[in-house]
Amino acid sequence: SWYAWNLLGGEKMNVVDELKVVLAVTKKELKLYLRYPVWVLFDALMPLLWVLSSIIYSKALVGSSYSAYLASLANTGDYVSFIVVGMIVSSFAFSTLWGMSYALRGEQWSGTLETTFLAPCSRFSILLGKAFSSMLTTSLWVVLQLILSTLVFNLRVRFINLPIALFLLLIALPSF
Repeated sequence: SWYAWNLLGGEKMNVVDELKVVLAVTKKELKLYLRYPVWVLFDALMPLLWVLSSIIYSKALVGSSYSAYLASLANTGDYVSFIVVGMIVSSFAFSTLWGMSYALRGEQWSGTLETTFLAPCSRFSILLGKAFSSMLTTSLWVVLQLILSTLVFNLRVRFINLPIALFLLLIALPSF
């Protein structure tokens, strides 16, 4: 049988069983998240409101849709694209930083944190399942926000750079 060393407990664990735990926790977290449609709507639209306010401020300060000063700093003068890319990266950063802590806090509020951590599986698997569900919902909202940004802000997305951008984001995710 396949075994790996449990990072948080120190005992051996069956990898296949622990992957089942990760999938079960991911499914539970997604089911719980989707039970509150207003929460889902808020998470989908709130980043766009932040982007909209930044774009309004930028337009007021610059006066056009191109900033020469931004171009000298970031190799792009299109501040709408710059802000949307920032929204995407910050969405993943916030998702991993806040999503995990809020998932644990939610377990604590509902009174299930102790029993969850007493389950006969690795705590690392439980936390990994919570992280995966957070990444899945964030990925869905980022795609939705990109679609809405292209429609509302006339954002030009070059799909030729998309594989490189996804690769760099995957490299950065463990640091988040």
